[in-house]
Amino acid sequence: MVLNSGPSPESMMRALEMLHFLGAIDDEGDLTETGAKMADFPVDPHLSRTVIAGAERRCLSEVLAIIAMLSVPPPFSRPRYAQKAADKAHKYFASGYGDHLSLLNAYQAYTSASSKAEFCRDNYLSDRNMKQAENVRRQLAGIARNAGLHDEEGSDMLTLSIRKAFIEGFFMQCAHLDETGKHYLTVRDQQMADAAWYGSFSISRNGLEFQTEALRPTAIDCYGGGIHFVTESGVILQHEVQRMAMAEGAF
Repeated sequence: MVLNSGPSPESMMRALEMLHFLGAIDDEGDLTETGAKMADFPVDPHLSRTVIAGAERRCLSEVLAIIAMLSVPPPFSRPRYAQKAADKAHKYFASGYGDHLSLLNAYQAYTSASSKAEFCRDNYLSDRNMKQAENVRRQLAGIARNAGLHDEEGSDMLTLSIRKAFIEGFFMQCAHLDETGKHYLTVRDQQMADAAWYGSFSISRNGLEFQTEALRPTAIDCYGGGIHFVTESGVILQHEVQRMAMAEGAF
């Protein structure tokens, strides 16, 4: 019988480094107040940190909806016999600011529909997956309330607030142009990245294509780094967010 020896020291160090960047643990490795709240959520640490940021930025309800949609199988269906019709229906939800906002549009339209089953049928959405997302969001909202996170009056710039909340929660897939303007360097360790990967990368899930998340430069001008593209799950180091927040007073 072979027993699992557990994660390697390198894996442990990478995990601790990530939690430190997210503000979940301090320099001594102890759980912070933010980390204690993050631990309440049964989701990836990046997503739980996004929830905290969403509450701080007054877009908690929207962030929870997006995370719920990310936590279930893709809701968009594209049957062979109606591909063009499905594409046309899905364009109704599309956002130029990336997949996160597109998922939010779909969720909000679904929850406000008088007949959800009919809405899913007309818009080529999976009724089962949308119900699952609604249930996940309801559970996350309950956890948020118990953690003392509440929805306040909506942000004046809701879309921007949502995108910034995800920036605070993710950092691994972020790059910026170097001084020459020809190469992308990762924010985390300044390694050269493939520009095409950040610019128009697509991923396939169950045969469906999803474009990566993109932030317009105006959305992150306050960081002063000339960052142009962020992947679907990507963004900026937490300590950079905090440093720029103090310098710019933007947060």
